[in-house]
Amino acid sequence: MKRKQIYWKQVCQKHWIMTLLFSIIEFEMIRFLLNQSYQQINPYLFLVNVFIVISVFITFIAFFLIYVNKNIKMEKDMVEDHLKIFEELYSELLKQDREVSKTNHNIRHEREYLLQLLSQKNISEAIKYIESKFETYKEETIWTGFKCIDFIINRRKKILMIMRSIFKLILL
Repeated sequence: MKRKQIYWKQVCQKHWIMTLLFSIIEFEMIRFLLNQSYQQINPYLFLVNVFIVISVFITFIAFFLIYVNKNIKMEKDMVEDHLKIFEELYSELLKQDREVSKTNHNIRHEREYLLQLLSQKNISEAIKYIESKFETYKEETIWTGFKCIDFIINRRKKILMIMRSIFKLILL
């Protein structure tokens, strides 16, 4: 997956509550620092206040960056999961499409073979071929779990039954 560049504007739009909280805390810290420095002009106290403000500021930024990083990882995982699901669905569709095309190919081949037998006036061989195919489909309806394949197989079975009855009528 390509690494995306993160812009500050996008982060602020997405996490506006955190940025608002950050600006409020920063404002209050600076106000506190200025009040303390005006009331008492003690350089040690001023340095301690500056150190506290900077450490709180750095801590807040660190927590904010950790929060943003976790959200980015979560979004990346969600995208990867969606891609994985789409790949599985696509592979399943390809598998079903291959099975349907194989069944269609078999049906086309059988029809061509029957037409060849009929064009050669070899009716008894055509009847034997149809009955051999009919023996493989003895049950009333076939359920494979794939609707398209079920439809094609059941349709093929009905065609074989019709052809069988037509050939029996021809022989009588």
